Amino acid sequence: MLALLLPSDIPLEMAALGAAIACLFGKEVFGGTGSQIFAPVLVGKAALVFGYPGRIKGAGFSSLAADADPRLMLALALISLVAVVLMGLARPANLRVLGAALVAAVCVAIPLHQMELLRAAGIVELLLANSFLLSICLIACDPATTPRDDEAKWLYGLLLGSLATLMACFSNYEEAAMSAILVANLFAPTLDLLAKPRRQEEVAA
Repeated sequence: MLALLLPSDIPLEMAALGAAIACLFGKEVFGGTGSQIFAPVLVGKAALVFGYPGRIKGAGFSSLAADADPRLMLALALISLVAVVLMGLARPANLRVLGAALVAAVCVAIPLHQMELLRAAGIVELLLANSFLLSICLIACDPATTPRDDEAKWLYGLLLGSLATLMACFSNYEEAAMSAILVANLFAPTLDLLAKPRRQEEVAA
């Protein structure tokens, strides 16, 4: 997944460094698989983005829409669709996160586009450029970093999609989806705690 999110011309040693940081600091320091707070692949990419800001730019698979080639845009959209299907088959509850995130992203983008505040040429370009759609479809459903409660998953997805769109429009940082997922990871335990009292009340009733 890290390779899909990096530019295609990045030096191999730099990609290896990102993978090492993802494994060591994104996963192992928190206790290993299933105990991490943040999605490890995004920890690795974030380290490269902030460590080498001038180098981690360019056309990678996840941002081929920037080339304005319809065939490449279609390929990226199909891969993202396959990712959604696989996530749903592996764990049907993932569709709550994905559905809520994509709906929130589109709903926030529509009024911004009408007010001419959307930086992309349109909503389709917003979704397909800069790892936006691929990050959400492949990484947002990491079971270790998403809420456990079903209602909390909907809220998590809405928060993620809204943040990603707002960051893409009002920040100077291109990797909006990556930042939004990392921020949403912080709120996952809180969303579970908010949903837990309501679930206990329903059981008591």
